[in-house]
Amino acid sequence: MRTALLFIPSALVVLAMILHSLKVRGRRETLLFFLFGFVFGVLRGNIIWWITTVHFGGRFPYVFTNKVFGVLHDSLQADIGWILTVYLGWCFAERLLARTPERARSLFHTVSLAALFATALSYAVESSAIALGWWNWNLGVKSRFLIDVPIAGIAAWFSVPIDFFLPFLALARFVRRGVWPWATLAIFPLHMLVHLSNERLSASVPITPFNLFYWIAALFALLAPLRRPVVLPPSIGLRSGWIARLPTWVSTAVPALAIAVVLGVLLIADLLVARDPRLLYSLAPVSFLTAMVYLPAPGWVWLGLATLAAVIGGKLLWPLLLVAGLIVLWRAEWRFPAFARRLLIIGLPIALTVPFWLDARARDQVDRQYGDTCSRALAAAKRGDLPGSVRLYDQAIALRPHIVRAYEEQAQVFVHQQDYQRAESTYRRLLELRPISPELMTNLGNVLYLQGRQEEAIEAYRTALRFDPAYVTARETLRRLGLPAG
Repeated sequence: MRTALLFIPSALVVLAMILHSLKVRGRRETLLFFLFGFVFGVLRGNIIWWITTVHFGGRFPYVFTNKVFGVLHDSLQADIGWILTVYLGWCFAERLLARTPERARSLFHTVSLAALFATALSYAVESSAIALGWWNWNLGVKSRFLIDVPIAGIAAWFSVPIDFFLPFLALARFVRRGVWPWATLAIFPLHMLVHLSNERLSASVPITPFNLFYWIAALFALLAPLRRPVVLPPSIGLRSGWIARLPTWVSTAVPALAIAVVLGVLLIADLLVARDPRLLYSLAPVSFLTAMVYLPAPGWVWLGLATLAAVIGGKLLWPLLLVAGLIVLWRAEWRFPAFARRLLIIGLPIALTVPFWLDARARDQVDRQYGDTCSRALAAAKRGDLPGSVRLYDQAIALRPHIVRAYEEQAQVFVHQQDYQRAESTYRRLLELRPISPELMTNLGNVLYLQGRQEEAIEAYRTALRFDPAYVTARETLRRLGLPAG
């Protein structure tokens, strides 16, 4: 039921987007976008599966509770999500840029605005998905500033317009203009290649290759619109047939109705299903962006409203300032004199990279301290100093309360101490960080069983199988208890 709440409206909205694209963009561009969007999604899902499960010997970073359909290790839910997000971002960018004739149909403005829309929508969708169990990330890290959404989840959505939409537009509109449109095809393979290493680049540059890629992509999305625009040729819609005869207001109404359906589904999910009003914070950025697209008002008005909301609502509404600030910058930059644009292009990367580098250095020091503390705690446990091990794990958790390693290892120490109540408490905390984990749910069932709470333990084992019907440990545990898995 919860999966249908997401999948059915999304599929219907994509069908509406295909009709909209046929009317506005024509048969050729519609076929290219949706066909290659699906192919891109299949390739992306399977490559990420190979990198995470084969290359690193780990687990796929996100898991769908009820996978509807997919090609090999890919999921149709994810493909529909990428396609819908990029297309809506495209429509929103066109509508917003139409108010600024100097930047109408600008390639880089369009891609950057689509990336901003994807980022805003991802926050809303990921928050609801994790709360309702549509899918969950197996990264073991939650953001302190976003509602249970790992930064990697936001970065994944942001990267799709860079990986797919930029090459698509460049080739669809500029295929005969030399080498550079074809060169954009290298972006996606490069993105996947940098994920082959989790090692820091160096002691002086303590970031991973894929974090560097995301940072460069973010700088590109920020700064590319400040360059001289590369103007896209106009789209040519169908000129015959029933779709061509649809009234012109359909071109404007369909994207607006589509985002209304998406926001409506998320609102129902947050308030009526998850019953967590806190999730409404995650709807604020994409709702604010939609208002900026459809309600004409001066940039200072939007900046003022975003500032007021951030002051009243606190850090969970800070993303509104980012949304408003970027759109005002990208729409107003054409008024800047040439020297001011050059100053921005040179100064902004420096102004943004220096604090990013300093933060990376500070986080690297804490990460090293965290890893060293966990290693000392594990060594203490192996030599039999269980109380000392627990104290060290407490220190590690204080350093990184959103990372699961210390919790997992400490829970095992509690089990060895036969302190099953504290083990239970730790596993429940872990399940807050990683809600859809058959391993953690099975471990919780084990400590419940050891406390004599058999009914709760059996329900935990069955919940683990609902997370992953192929999870052998939970199935075998129920079999040994003489119980069916269902």
